[in-house]
Amino acid sequence: MSAKSEIILIGDEKVKRVSVQESNEPLVDFLLEFPQLSFDLDRHHVQKQSKSISHGRREVGEKLVQAQALLPNGLKLLVKECYRPMWVQKYFWDGYTNSLRKKFPDWSENQIYNECSKLNAPLDVAPHTTGGAVDLTLIDETGRWLDMGTEFNASPLETENATYTEAENISSEAKVNRKILADAMGSVGFVNYPTEWWHWSYGDKYWALMINKPHAIYSSREFLRIQTQNLILRLPELTDVPEILRYFKENESHLSAFDPKKPDGFYTESFWQTKILKHHEAFHADQSVRLYLFNSKNNTEILGTLEFSQIVRGPFQACYLGYGIAKKYEGKGLMYEGIKAAIDYAFGDLNLHRIMANHLPDNHRSAKLLQRLGFVRECVAQRYLRINGSWRDHVLNSLTNESWKETQ
Repeated sequence: MSAKSEIILIGDEKVKRVSVQESNEPLVDFLLEFPQLSFDLDRHHVQKQSKSISHGRREVGEKLVQAQALLPNGLKLLVKECYRPMWVQKYFWDGYTNSLRKKFPDWSENQIYNECSKLNAPLDVAPHTTGGAVDLTLIDETGRWLDMGTEFNASPLETENATYTEAENISSEAKVNRKILADAMGSVGFVNYPTEWWHWSYGDKYWALMINKPHAIYSSREFLRIQTQNLILRLPELTDVPEILRYFKENESHLSAFDPKKPDGFYTESFWQTKILKHHEAFHADQSVRLYLFNSKNNTEILGTLEFSQIVRGPFQACYLGYGIAKKYEGKGLMYEGIKAAIDYAFGDLNLHRIMANHLPDNHRSAKLLQRLGFVRECVAQRYLRINGSWRDHVLNSLTNESWKETQ
């Protein structure tokens, strides 16, 4: 395919129509799982907002190792970025579209959308958010970057489309190097995005369309996933919006007795599409962890919610715990099961020292639950929180981490 040939862009409706049958293959850290691979940890021309650039689906890592073995002697892959959180992807897309609008005020929205799709992906088809995409280049045995014709992550617009994998306006050496990379990656099953010589993917919607697969096998994921006997605790994804709405609508009267007044638009898809992205952003900013409790039998039915909010570091190292469960699942031990596993995560992975949890004085279920989990009742705070339109007293409780570790 030449730079002038017709290219199916990532934002094309044909890509969006591809269905997904999620394989539930885990996201793993390639740095730990595949030490044969090299990573640019200095992040030259790579986003610095996310901690998870070396994460990806396990099979993707295995295929990268296979591709590297096919390279000529003395050459290696240099992995730049794999997994990208949804909020970072949205940040990229919004930022580039806005810059194009300012630079080309006479362009139509369709022109802006297509131009942006050459360098970024809309959220509903973004390969990096699935853990199936990888951006990479070639290095020699000394670590020197090979000439690939353009800077990594260069703009097609600013390079006269020299970023296109089969562009003609690059040096002969760069053409040879791109072919070496393409032969190795293509041989093990990766598909290239033809406007970016560095971008390859496996398992996502674009991959499925390009090689005529009946469906994709990877959907957008978060790598935080806690599994217990009956539950899967994870961050919500955009595909969960219909189920989130069902959960809150079915339990509206039940939950309103304990929760603050719902904001306008709470029961709309657009509200939750924005809310989910904010949950992800707050998680990666170390501000909060919003988990949904899914039925482990199907990973689709929401049974309840759990959140560690207002995370404070420094000398405090603490957060607040909030939780709720569907009316029909009360009294079955599921909330205890979920919170216990989440506390292990908060005291372990997050290394928090203190978790605070509060409840209404007449909420005897919560009082017994927190006591069973080891929380200590501290006091009753007068007119503490506005619940369902009224200022209500709350019982304040806390749990401390006796295994807290000092970190630099």
